Amino acid sequence: MFPSLGRFAAHHARLLVVVWVVLAATGYVLASAHLAGSNLSERLAADGWSVTGSESAEGSKILQDNAAAGEEITLLIKGLDATTADAQTLSVARSELGLLPGVEAVFDPQALAAGPAPEAAANLVADEGTGFLVVVDLRTSLDEQAHRSTVLAVAARLDDLGRRLTTGVSGASATVGSPTLISESIRHQAQRDMVTGGLIAIPLVLAALVLILGGFRAALLPIAASVMATAVTLGALWALASLLDLQAADATVAVMMGLGLSLGFGAWLVARFQVELRRRHRAEPVLAAAVTRAVSGSGPTAVLAAITIVVPMAGLLLLRPTPLPSLGLAGICAAVISIVSALTLVPALVLIAGRHVRPAAWTTRLPWARHTATEAIQPPSKGPDPARWAGHLGRRPRWVLAGSVVLLAALALPAFGIHLRISHVESLPESAKQRQFLSQLAEQYPSASSSDMQVIAATTLEDVPALRTRIGSLPGVAAVAAPVALGSYSVLGIDLTTSDAGGSAAESTVRDVRALDLGVRTWVTGQAAEQVDFTDALHGPLWWAAALVLLVTVLLLFLLTGSIVAPLRAVLTAGLTVAAALGILTSVTRQGYFAPAWGPGAGGGVESTAVVAVIAFGFGLALSCEVVRASPARTAGSRSDQDATAAAPAGSRVARLASAAGTIAVGLVCAGFAISHLLSSRQVGAGLVVVIAVDVVIVRLFLVPATRALAGRWDQWAPGPVRRLHSRARIPVKRGGHVRRPG
Repeated sequence: MFPSLGRFAAHHARLLVVVWVVLAATGYVLASAHLAGSNLSERLAADGWSVTGSESAEGSKILQDNAAAGEEITLLIKGLDATTADAQTLSVARSELGLLPGVEAVFDPQALAAGPAPEAAANLVADEGTGFLVVVDLRTSLDEQAHRSTVLAVAARLDDLGRRLTTGVSGASATVGSPTLISESIRHQAQRDMVTGGLIAIPLVLAALVLILGGFRAALLPIAASVMATAVTLGALWALASLLDLQAADATVAVMMGLGLSLGFGAWLVARFQVELRRRHRAEPVLAAAVTRAVSGSGPTAVLAAITIVVPMAGLLLLRPTPLPSLGLAGICAAVISIVSALTLVPALVLIAGRHVRPAAWTTRLPWARHTATEAIQPPSKGPDPARWAGHLGRRPRWVLAGSVVLLAALALPAFGIHLRISHVESLPESAKQRQFLSQLAEQYPSASSSDMQVIAATTLEDVPALRTRIGSLPGVAAVAAPVALGSYSVLGIDLTTSDAGGSAAESTVRDVRALDLGVRTWVTGQAAEQVDFTDALHGPLWWAAALVLLVTVLLLFLLTGSIVAPLRAVLTAGLTVAAALGILTSVTRQGYFAPAWGPGAGGGVESTAVVAVIAFGFGLALSCEVVRASPARTAGSRSDQDATAAAPAGSRVARLASAAGTIAVGLVCAGFAISHLLSSRQVGAGLVVVIAVDVVIVRLFLVPATRALAGRWDQWAPGPVRRLHSRARIPVKRGGHVRRPG
């Protein structure tokens, strides 16, 4: 398969480039233009991870179905007294807003004060008296598209009204806010973070690959391939968002994965081509042969590395009814597109570039680049290249192993107290207008701001006082608002003693309320309730999904190595790496380290998106590095069985170079996304950077060499029947220009 794929890429290079350019252009147009009614940003959801069928989801649906009016769009005027505001301007604005299709009613303090209920005007005036609200209610009968267009039209009119009222007034300001505008702000911020993360990461990766691959032109090839693969990924996400409830954070994780993996796999193929080109003359037919050998030699290992990343993401498909399957599908799409581009587009670009892919002479003269740009292309002079670092550690393997395990366990210990959050507006930066709007609304208009959580009871208002008294006596409840009739239901707003509506104390209050025997059917909603339902929904399918992922991973590594011990060691070390990364992430968020950079919402817990991405993607990344290390002979590219042993050191060097290029590329991409403005994207990027750092600094340098030194030949041990099974089913190895099963 891979030799044929390499020959096809070599003989149809320009055709493949044209196809990929068309696919990339199509993906970019779909994601950015308003085809089929919306672009990618507008198709993404930003309303949190609601668990289908959960109590909080059912309660939210009851509130939505029985609401007397639709969404409220609010203009918040600060620094201007309602009685001194221009009455003519407000009157004209009320008339214009009321004529907009989809608008139910318009309220402001001046209109209410002159109406039949003047006492209601006080609810729209700030507590300090220097501010007021203008509220527009929409109709409940609007469909999704009409609702969004109406919200945007009303928001534009209110924004213009705010500018007219505050012009010339010192210290006055105006902000428009609504639930739809908050969701729009989150989606747009996620889109900006994708662009910003890529623009930051690509120059850093380019500079690193110039030193690793030994030249600007060689480094530019995986960059070009990754840009086109990312555009195709955006198009795939556009299509996926029309079928599933794809969150903005899911798309950000998928783009980060796709960009990092395509850069890593692309750099790997370019490095391998440099090795093959060194062994032959530079005539044009030999370039095609070198491309064929590069794809057929590195292709199997690259595909296996990609599969180890896809398997944990596929495990998310089992976690229903949570929203995690959409994240899993987005990650799988990104990984598949990345490996396909590495095996087709990168070889085509390499063949077109030809001799210019060779490492430049100046890179071999740089002291810090000498061992990267030339290590893989220089043939061994004195037999196998000894693992000097492993040899040093081999003298005291027990101490090194014990120290590494203790350090990883200490780093992972805080993860046992991890608190999962599902943030909404809190994920936006403090400078975001919608976050400032909600903060000012809660401070100055307590009657207009929503409660921390709500209890919907299937009963009339006459039976609610007893429920209100029992709920108000619970610890953690500061106050219970007067009940409100909502169709055949009654709604109670609950204010908590804690200021964090999504913290551990709020979740405890949710569980306490649900544990009460109130005698009627009740539903508890709010951020804390959603988090409790999400955590509870994971308990059942999580262990089945984890067991299946581990089983498939061990089987895959067994087919690669023929050992029972090596796959178990790889899974354990990858698990320790991910646990240590989660522990570090938990410590940072719990203790409030780097609070200005992480935002005020970071101190309350770790975003669910970040935890899932670190576990699934981080576990796959750690295992993919183990696949590369476990198959140096497969990248040796030996020309015959006789020189297989002589080529093994070169294969080991290619494996190290490929692993270094891929790790650096993925790490720099994650670092670029770690400075995103959206809290979930920032934590995902930072968490994956920590995974890579722990894997490189502790696992690769200390833990793996120590375990191999202690295991010795037992590292490749398997029972006799299992070894015979492996001899029949093992993954083919390329030798002598064709594929055959060794043995």
